Amino acid sequence: MLQFQSQPHHRHRIMPAPIHYLNALESYMDETGTVCYWYAKVCADLCKIPEAFSTEYGHMEGERLDCGEFNVWALNLL
Repeated sequence: MLQFQSQPHHRHRIMPAPIHYLNALESYMDETGTVCYWYAKVCADLCKIPEAFSTEYGHMEGERLDCGEFNVWALNLL
């Protein structure tokens, strides 16, 4: 007979640290080291720096951003 142990239920989900979002963004990087503007924007939103993103990168909408440059910029704000 199989018995299942119940796992404690958490009331709140723990959000990943901002560094996890930046690492995830790297998985969308192409061979030139860039990511889609919209992926970077979502990452900035999840890192809770959307206003700074708009100021710094808003003029690049529709273009690709250098992922390494973006990650360094974001880490300096966090």
